[in-house]
Amino acid sequence: MDCFSGWCITDRLVLKTVSNPGGSWSSAGLRVFYPAGGVLIFDERRLCLFELEVELIELRIRIADKLKELRESIKGQANYGGRIGEVVMKEREARQRFMEWQHRRVEALEELAKRKG
Repeated sequence: MDCFSGWCITDRLVLKTVSNPGGSWSSAGLRVFYPAGGVLIFDERRLCLFELEVELIELRIRIADKLKELRESIKGQANYGGRIGEVVMKEREARQRFMEWQHRRVEALEELAKRKG
């Protein structure tokens, strides 16, 4: 194996080595991140972060629907099986953090575009 990478952030290129003359190309790139394409590569396995993000949003939609359904059907004082439910953060803080993330993301993408253009 001529190419081995433990962790690589790439702008498109992943180096590979021909496994044998006339054979297929292979790599031992353990972890590769291609931000522009939203892809994480672990050896030859790919994880599409763009699809993952959409699936997580869809999961949150299903959770919201089920919570509404459960709130209508659960009655009594022990809604959490006798445990105390703790709020991770207030809605306002969550919205603020989300908006800040969106703003910082746009700024970072604009800065990246300047360097590429």
